Parts: sequence; C-alpha cells; structure tokens
Amino acid sequence: MSNTDLIIAAIKNLNKLKVSYDGGKRLIEPYILYEDSKGEVLLNAYQTLGYSSTGQPAQWKNFNLSEISVIEPFRDKFQPRSDYNPSTNKYKNIIAKVSG
Repeated sequence: MSNTDLIIAAIKNLNKLKVSYDGGKRLIEPYILYEDSKGEVLLNAYQTLGYSSTGQPAQWKNFNLSEISVIEPFRDKFQPRSDYNPSTNKYKNIIAKVSG
C-alpha cells in the first residue's frame, strides 16, 4: 500500500498515524490531503505528540507528502477537532478529507 493510500484510509477511518518527518517521529491526526497551487501534495494534520522543529508538537501542521519517509497506521481513532475548517480557500484540489 502506498503512502497516499495509507493516508486516505486513515482520513476516511479517523485513524491516527505515526510518521517520520523532518528528522523525527510524530503522532498525527490526518485531516486533509490536497494539492497546493505549486502542484505539491500536502497533508494537513493535527500533531499530538513527537518531534517538532518549532518545539511545539501539539498544533496544526502541513506535511509535504514527498518528505514523509515512514507511515505507520495507528489503531487509535480520533474525534474531529472543533477548530477543523475544511472550507478555507487553500484547499482547492482536495484528494481526501475528514467529513465535517
């Protein structure tokens, strides 16, 4: 299964993911997989635990799909966050998203 397929399945099933990104492991809640205006595929997710180059692991982040080196499905499910907003203009080419 490709990274894209793993992410889409996790979004549809509300499963958390363990990912390796930017030199560290992170636990994330995946919300939207989309293509930006430059043609790059990005994952908008809420990171709950793990490495953060900013020192703030618990926050909304965008991850470039091509830079995610490992994706492990996590059995734990998540509830969509109240501040989740899939309607913002930056999500024009949505591949998959959490309903809401």
